[in-house]
Amino acid sequence: MEKKHRILIVEDERIAAEDLRLTLSQLGYEVAGLASSGEEALRLAELRPPDLVLMDIVLKGPLNGIGTARLLADRFRLPVVYVTAFSDADTIERIKSTHPYGYLHKPFDFKELHVVVETALVKHHADRLLAQREEWFSTTLRSIGDAVLTLDCDGRITFMNSTASRLTGWEMTDASGLPVERVFRIVSEKSGRPLENPVRKVLRDGRYAGLANHTLLIRKNGRPIPIDDSGAPIRDDRGNLLGAVLVFKEISDRRKAESEIRRLSLFPGENPNPVMRVNRSGVLLYANPSSRKLLGEWNCRVGGMAPAFVRKWIREALSTGKPRSVDARAEDVVFSLMVTPVPEEGYVNLYGNDVTVQRQVDSLQRRYIRELTLLSRATRMLTEEAPVDAVLTRFGEILREESGADYILINGLDGSGAGLQPRLWLGPKSLISRARRHFKFDPFDVTVPLREMAADRRSAYMSRRLVRLRSGIHGLSMKRLPGPACRSLEKALGIREIWIMGMVSRRRLHGSVSFLFRDRRVPQNAQLVETLVNQAAVLVQNRSEAELLAQSEKRFRRIAETAMEGIWILDHSDRTTFVNRRMARSLGYAAKEMMNRPAAEFIFSRDLPDHVRRTARRRTGRSERYERVLRAKNGSPVRMSVSATPILDAAGHFDGSFSMFLETGETPDRKRIPVRGPGPRRSERKP
Repeated sequence: MEKKHRILIVEDERIAAEDLRLTLSQLGYEVAGLASSGEEALRLAELRPPDLVLMDIVLKGPLNGIGTARLLADRFRLPVVYVTAFSDADTIERIKSTHPYGYLHKPFDFKELHVVVETALVKHHADRLLAQREEWFSTTLRSIGDAVLTLDCDGRITFMNSTASRLTGWEMTDASGLPVERVFRIVSEKSGRPLENPVRKVLRDGRYAGLANHTLLIRKNGRPIPIDDSGAPIRDDRGNLLGAVLVFKEISDRRKAESEIRRLSLFPGENPNPVMRVNRSGVLLYANPSSRKLLGEWNCRVGGMAPAFVRKWIREALSTGKPRSVDARAEDVVFSLMVTPVPEEGYVNLYGNDVTVQRQVDSLQRRYIRELTLLSRATRMLTEEAPVDAVLTRFGEILREESGADYILINGLDGSGAGLQPRLWLGPKSLISRARRHFKFDPFDVTVPLREMAADRRSAYMSRRLVRLRSGIHGLSMKRLPGPACRSLEKALGIREIWIMGMVSRRRLHGSVSFLFRDRRVPQNAQLVETLVNQAAVLVQNRSEAELLAQSEKRFRRIAETAMEGIWILDHSDRTTFVNRRMARSLGYAAKEMMNRPAAEFIFSRDLPDHVRRTARRRTGRSERYERVLRAKNGSPVRMSVSATPILDAAGHFDGSFSMFLETGETPDRKRIPVRGPGPRRSERKP
């Protein structure tokens, strides 16, 4: 069963708070409590932490809504949506300083509330995930064995982990903001001369740069230590250079290991690691027994020619005269090979070391950092103002890259909502038009051409597909595609496998994403791809609801404003939420002057009891026609013919009144009734 989101309501007006509680319950949320003051809100949040807080600005007690929101964020990290009638510039600026997740201006309807609450919950979830990832990333950088320095575009230090502090002798508090040359001083081990810092090369050229061999780091206390390092640029999503990262490590132990390797090379047969010798021509001269796995992978034997990539290593090592480290894989083992040239003898020795676990850790770190970047980009897309198809196109490009698919097809619901239709195609541009033709009749799959099916069979097929997509089941087409149309598709595009995932948000299907492959394989990064598809579903749901709401409101206002009758809409508390120009002119007002004012302000006191009785009848669902004398802006009476109808919400509860007004005598079949002012009642007159 899906867990309900808990929402805390902070509102000092009891009636408004109860109405908000009822509306949230009808929308499927759980109300965590009602608070009328900031102190009470803090107490309830501590006793039973909610998922979201709806906050009014004006509250009882010394603590207002803005101060309460700031404390809730600092103490409990709770997202806040403001619900208020204030919209002046000063209030907006004070609200912005608390970084709210939404803003609702009173009055509002339940659809606006639903959209804002859902958007805030999704954004808070994404922010929390991003914060967890960033915390993980920061913890990883602080705890990994290599030293890490990050720098801005000017080459000044912005971060260093504990390993970097230990190797350089500088604390982060002292090194922050200093030029990198002050902290990371390097010299040549052979000549003792200062070397160019690799960070400067990175910032200048925007490319990866590494240290020369035999480099010493001069610590703060002046003691030199041998190091190996690399620098890489840091870029944003658009490729702009933000700074650089420098990763280095002390290689004193490696120097000892190399010395040990040289010593063991005197007795290579006893070495537990691979030891090989290749001459200048690429002929394998020697290999110890531990090299058997590598030789099997290379399909090589002693006395035979080494593979082309090994011969390339040999040529480079002999030409430079410097040793270098390369990785070589054999089955499930990764070896780091130290290619050590002996130019005077015309051969190269290769000393191996098993680094499988280390490479797996490096790969996991790179993958997590990449996933963090992608999720951060996807989160920002959810809040962009760009058209939904433009955002979906960018989502699709990310999905195509992460899944390894040759094509991505994003389907949306058709007009009936019972089927899907192609919405966006992503893939090789030269073949997209062909793909569109083949998928014109069946956006789900190509296992069976829909145009060849009977109507009843097609309907059953579509229903089964929709049920599978709604349940989140992935459709995999593992068999060769049958039928002439499918053979044509395979011939034209080479598609052999399709992987389909439904875009499901809050148990509603909003479309699907089809991943098309030319080879039969399971998509890569399936978990990340599924997360991104779910975010795309939330995007489509929020944008669709917002567009429908805007279209409906625009259509209603156009009809209401041009109506020949006066139209007046009251909410459940009898306050004006809409009035058209015709109605406002009849009473001598501008429409905005009547907004948010109680109906009682426009009725003479003697008619108020009758108004209360009729409103009570409308709360029971009754519509009626009657006549009413309203009070104009100048105090004069205006006799109107009224047709009043209750407005009910989705649960059938009273939510306000919709009334149409005609001044008495306006219609040709009705005689004008003499206007009688608010004088004494007949029963009060003297006999």
